[in-house]
Amino acid sequence: MNIYYLKKFRKAAKKEFKIRFVDNKYFIMKYNYHNDEWESIIYSNNDYATNNLYIAKLTLAHERRRYILDLVKEMREFKENKKLAKL
Repeated sequence: MNIYYLKKFRKAAKKEFKIRFVDNKYFIMKYNYHNDEWESIIYSNNDYATNNLYIAKLTLAHERRRYILDLVKEMREFKENKKLAKL
């Protein structure tokens, strides 16, 4: 994948995921464009919240990486379909 797209996807991931500190807990939040609001990421029927900032940062990095890989996969599929359409 081109470096241009990786930089573009990193910027998108930084806008998409944030850490919020509410009631002495750190929440990993994802922006929902349909409702124009921030939503907490849900793991096993509970909102993901922790008292440890280090764990929150690790989880944030993990979620951003997963988001970037999904965007890269979609871009590759789009380009392959575009090439097949030309045939």
